[in-house]
Amino acid sequence: MNTEELKIVKDEILDLNPGEAKIIELPKRSISIYKDLKSNVFALQGNCTHYGCRLSWNSAEKTWDCPQHGSLFDYKGNSIHGPAIKNLKSYKID
Repeated sequence: MNTEELKIVKDEILDLNPGEAKIIELPKRSISIYKDLKSNVFALQGNCTHYGCRLSWNSAEKTWDCPQHGSLFDYKGNSIHGPAIKNLKSYKID
């Protein structure tokens, strides 16, 4: 992530309340972010690793879901239901 993208993501994180998530659309990629109840932030790629579909946040299950093919990822980006078998890429936010 370049410096400009990092600034945008950090600004969006400041607007998130604990327990909230959102997808940030950047010029070259989407970033999904979730802030847990202890304010830990998880920044991940915003597209499914199966066919690249845009993910959506499931607040009841605290998962990133692919509405096209049914893949599920936990809030840390781990694949928990296929067809996707590859985890989401994680981004370090300092």
